[in-house]
Amino acid sequence: MLMVEPTTRGYSKGFTLTEMVIALALFGIISVSIVNTIGLTQQAQRNERYLDLANTTAKQIIEEARNGQYTALTASTAGISYDRAYDVPSELPNGYANIVVSQSTTMPDFKRVDVTVGYKIGTLDRHVNESAIIGLGGITQ
Repeated sequence: MLMVEPTTRGYSKGFTLTEMVIALALFGIISVSIVNTIGLTQQAQRNERYLDLANTTAKQIIEEARNGQYTALTASTAGISYDRAYDVPSELPNGYANIVVSQSTTMPDFKRVDVTVGYKIGTLDRHVNESAIIGLGGITQ
């Protein structure tokens, strides 16, 4: 008796061209998503660093004003009135600091110090405000 082996006609091993195109398209979509996520994460970290740097700078300015002579804080409504120019860190893009000292008529022994540290990210102007009341005996917040 003669045995004939069954043919595997129509069954081939491997991937078809359509399967390869679909796999490459999915790989490309996933790759682009990962790259975009990494970029957004880096931008969020940079923005958080700028905010932290601005907060730290504002607190340092208040601390220096508190540690300075109480009489050197001259009250004014015209803006910067403390006799020291403050340099914001160069890491802050277009950074600036404004200091306003005001004195209350009801509490003549206390002065309020308002500090604004700002910076720009693209067209957005970000700023941090810190305030303290400074008296002859120290600081209250």
